[in-house]
Amino acid sequence: MHYAPLPEGVIDGQLCGPRLQALLGYMKGHLGASYTELQQFCADVLGLEVSRGMICRTIVRVNQALEAPYQELEAHIRTEKSLHIDESGWYDNGTQYWV
Repeated sequence: MHYAPLPEGVIDGQLCGPRLQALLGYMKGHLGASYTELQQFCADVLGLEVSRGMICRTIVRVNQALEAPYQELEAHIRTEKSLHIDESGWYDNGTQYWV
């Protein structure tokens, strides 16, 4: 058996590119979209029929890609004299959070 090499920019085992991965990660992490809502968005807006499992694997990859920058930022924040943060919180699904 012979397999053709993947085209440049295509990563083995990934069905969507970096821009779609970033969009799905943003929608899941920042907007709180469910996997079903992300699947429906892909179908309705992008015309892509994707499984919830593929979306879940994409979110895991996004989380892994953001882990190192997050850790770096967390370490840097701890050394700052002032952070100029706001103590007002926000609610998400009935639970209050603060920065």
